[in-house]
Amino acid sequence: MGYMGLDHPVNSDDAASYISNIIDSIIKESKKELKNPGNDYNTNGTENVAMFLYHFICPNYKEWEPFLDDDFIQLVDKTIKKLRLLIKSIKKITDGEREKESYYMHLNHYKKWLKRITIMRETL
Repeated sequence: MGYMGLDHPVNSDDAASYISNIIDSIIKESKKELKNPGNDYNTNGTENVAMFLYHFICPNYKEWEPFLDDDFIQLVDKTIKKLRLLIKSIKKITDGEREKESYYMHLNHYKKWLKRITIMRETL
């Protein structure tokens, strides 16, 4: 195909290849990150990947869509599954185990991320 213009990266083989390589790197790093258990002083991998998808991919996923392959969709599906598990597990925490403010802050963010990521997933 070669070069057909500057309207979108898919119009250039080199630009499309460059972006495809970036997506492949994102998928590779995100799959590793999903295994990060986190700790009491930092976020876990599911939170990190969900934040990345929520803030950087979801707002412009229509622009990314030509490059989002089955591996990316599997990553999104896995992130959705893990977010649902986080929501389920945090709901089991009693008020005595965690301050209410922190509990609701986490729960509200998880639900917000899940909603937006799920909407994106349904259109892919």
